[in-house]
Amino acid sequence: MDSLLCPTIVETLTDEDWQYNVQEDHKTHLFHNLDYLLRRIAGNKQVNVLAVMHEPFATDLSSFVDPRFVFRGFDLIEMDGSISAISNCGGFDKAFSTADLSEYGLLTEHTKTKSVQELLVSEYPEERHAECDMWAIWQKVS
Repeated sequence: MDSLLCPTIVETLTDEDWQYNVQEDHKTHLFHNLDYLLRRIAGNKQVNVLAVMHEPFATDLSSFVDPRFVFRGFDLIEMDGSISAISNCGGFDKAFSTADLSEYGLLTEHTKTKSVQELLVSEYPEERHAECDMWAIWQKVS
C-alpha cells in the first residue's frame, strides 16, 4: 500500500479508468473492478495486484472471498496520504516492534492493528505519519 515502496502501476488515468476507479480523495489509483484492472495492466509482469479494505471491522474480513487472493495482513497508512507507518517510518517503538510484523511486513491481527493505530496517535501526537487509516490487504496469487 505504501506508494513509495510499491508505486501504483496505473500512473495516468484514462477516460475509461474513471468508470472503474474509486472516486474519493487519495483513492483514485484504486479500482473496484478487478476484471477491468487485469485487462488494463495485461502484459506487465512487474505487478502486484492487491485487494484492500479500508478501515474494516473484524467482522468485515470474511466478506471478501476470492480464491485468487490470500490475506497478508494489515497496514497503517497515514490519513490522506500514502506512507505506511508500519513499513516506511520506523521509530514507533512505543506502538509496535518488528517482532509484531509478519514476513510481509504487516500486522496480522485486527485487534493488534487497532491497538497500534491508537498507540501511534497517543504516543506520537506531533508525528504527521502517526494518524493512520487501517487497510486490510489480500494479494493475488493466481
